[in-house]
Amino acid sequence: MSINKSLGKVFIYNDVKILLTIVYSATLLARSIKSSYPTVLNAIKTGSLFRGGWYFTKIPFSNLNMPKFSDPDSKEYLQLMENIIKNKHILKAVFVFKAENRHLFKRYDGILECAKDLKISHSNISKYLDTGKEFKGYVFSSHNHLI
Repeated sequence: MSINKSLGKVFIYNDVKILLTIVYSATLLARSIKSSYPTVLNAIKTGSLFRGGWYFTKIPFSNLNMPKFSDPDSKEYLQLMENIIKNKHILKAVFVFKAENRHLFKRYDGILECAKDLKISHSNISKYLDTGKEFKGYVFSSHNHLI
């Protein structure tokens, strides 16, 4: 294993950017969530939500944040890892906001689920995703906030 892969903390935040915990390497995180190192690294590089619920970063969003829990043997830490594993079916979550007030309307596990529920084509949702533009009274985002 290369030094580059084994060193470096990974900060785990929830979808509203609250620091949950710190893992001491991307390799350890990948093993803990039954994923691959390149997949974890890609989530870090792109800044995208991993499995629709977590941000992984090498640099903390704020130096003032303290993690909610840090002991890798704690119930909270183990539950977080289990929740991330359980959400492996989510490739890209979609957060839908009401255009009139910009408040969160609903979170979906994917574009197809969103399209079916709102009766809007998945291609239109994809087209408007992360643009900040309104479509049929909704604004679509791949984050739990609007751009």
